[in-house]
Amino acid sequence: MLNVADREEIENLVRSADEAATQRDDAGYAALYAEDGVMEGSKGNAEGRAAIRAAVKAVWAGEPAGSEHLTRDVTIGEEEGEVVAHSTLVIVVQGVSTPFAQASVTQTLRRTDKGWHIARRLIKEAAEGAAVHENGK
Repeated sequence: MLNVADREEIENLVRSADEAATQRDDAGYAALYAEDGVMEGSKGNAEGRAAIRAAVKAVWAGEPAGSEHLTRDVTIGEEEGEVVAHSTLVIVVQGVSTPFAQASVTQTLRRTDKGWHIARRLIKEAAEGAAVHENGK
């Protein structure tokens, strides 16, 4: 069972990934993952920190300059013996009234000797007009 401190650390981890994306900090973003961490989604898949760094650089290059990655609706629980966090990612651009992109994010987390890390991050872009976050699915 997760205690309050674990839940706070996990929520901060989830938010830190999107903050690193806003800052275009590929090294900081990849460091949030376990050594063998996996990033999956509609923009591609990557395994291991080096591959994740390269993948996010390519994804971020396709976004408008100054876009911000905002974390919403973080829920944390245990599913099938694993710690999982669901959240909604909204990418906005200053001066534009509609979001650039929205996605449902499911992160499987692992406690290491250096704290919590992302073992797997699945990013599913929301279809236009669809709900962004439906229980993380």
